[in-house]
Amino acid sequence: MELVEVVAPEEFDAEALEAQQRFVALEFPARFGSKVMKHLSASFQPLTELGFAHLKRLKKHAESPKTLVALVCPLNSDAHDTTEPSEELEQLETMFEARLTTADALKLAPRTRELFEKHTKHWPLIFHASVEEATALPPIEDHEKEKMLKHLKSAVSVGERLKEEREQTLSCAWGCVVVDLETDEPVATSEVGEELQAKYKFETLYHPVMVAVDAVAERDRRREVEVQEKASKKQK
Repeated sequence: MELVEVVAPEEFDAEALEAQQRFVALEFPARFGSKVMKHLSASFQPLTELGFAHLKRLKKHAESPKTLVALVCPLNSDAHDTTEPSEELEQLETMFEARLTTADALKLAPRTRELFEKHTKHWPLIFHASVEEATALPPIEDHEKEKMLKHLKSAVSVGERLKEEREQTLSCAWGCVVVDLETDEPVATSEVGEELQAKYKFETLYHPVMVAVDAVAERDRRREVEVQEKASKKQK
């Protein structure tokens, strides 16, 4: 058995990381700021739902101090063409004394502080430090792979022992091992003892992961009872 790490490749196209997305934008008097924000979220969805959680929706106009610019929606279809706008877009101009235009902003969330600082000057961005940390995660070391492989073999072994029995009720994997990361020791598996066979045959969550997790819960409950019994004996 060989353990293969399946992750997204670390090589990213530099051009893709700095690609721009064109938006339908709205230039309007600053006094309408809060009303425009509420209307855009209600009628055109929040940017987070559109897949642009890293973009701020609003910014100050570069040349007109009392004017704001807001991103309305991605310009990716004829329905949002600013040269021949839909009725919904035209209403924005009337409602907020506004003018439809276009604006470009970073398409993907910035993966580094440098990318953030470079592109937030053009359109304000939101930078999450966790993104930068995630991109800098160290590779899995050999000793970590050895531990994973050991427990994976245990799960496969459990699955093989249970295969004939579980094939009658499940059409998925049968082996699961819960491991204590601090001690690197298995805590429970999806193998059920005779005393619990009847219980799991009638449980709707008769799934290897749930069986193993439930076994951990059973162990913890027994420990709690033992602690309580010892405490009550001491009090007597």
